[in-house]
Amino acid sequence: MEFRLLGTVAIGTETGDVPLGPAKRRSLLAALLLRPNYPLSVERLTAALWDHEPPLHARGVIQGHVSRLRTLLTAAGAGTHGVGLITQGAGYVLRMPETLLDAHRFEELVALAREQCAPADAVATYQEAPSDVSGTSAGRERRVSGPGKDERIAGTYREIHVSTRGAPSCARPAFPPRQRSPRSPPPHWP
Repeated sequence: MEFRLLGTVAIGTETGDVPLGPAKRRSLLAALLLRPNYPLSVERLTAALWDHEPPLHARGVIQGHVSRLRTLLTAAGAGTHGVGLITQGAGYVLRMPETLLDAHRFEELVALAREQCAPADAVATYQEAPSDVSGTSAGRERRVSGPGKDERIAGTYREIHVSTRGAPSCARPAFPPRQRSPRSPPPHWP
């Protein structure tokens, strides 16, 4: 089982994607996936789902979508993967191993690539990425193809990181690693 935030919001299983239904349900799932294992109040979810004035029955709409998401998760065998949509107080928590989330896997991949001193190793790390994180392997082949493509990518990587930073990326990262408590809101959350 996997949850995708990068691209179209989806729940993937061994048999294919789970049909999520309406856009509001996808948006609700996205809000919960942005904060896995963290309780989100109905008020916060309402603000996330409606740009302007929410409808008077917003709480009922959210409850209906939560109920349907629970049904879909159960049918997809989410419990066997440690996933559950829980009511907590006046809100909801999507309990899940964060490794099931493509955005989490992407952050791990970036961290691994930053640790590579040799540009070719960083390229190899990128190429090991699952297709949902880095695009399909066919897509990667179309963007950079031909003999010596790995060497060309590595050369470009070296030029960018060495000439603009004065040191290889493993010696001085271009961006500091993200340090965030599991309970602190992400920087883009209202």
